[in-house]
Amino acid sequence: MTIEHAKRLLNPDRGTMQVIRCTAAVAAIEADVASTRDIELNSLGGGYTSLAG
Repeated sequence: MTIEHAKRLLNPDRGTMQVIRCTAAVAAIEADVASTRDIELNSLGGGYTSLAG
């Protein structure tokens, strides 16, 4: 690892920070969608187990 590479890891540029933020935002949205889907299934009458039989 070069000194330049180490500096980049310690001080990410704006592009890198944007990618990190976007990744975090997508993860948060996916978690939100998953929990919403679980709530909807549970309101149908007990979630996956009752739907499966």
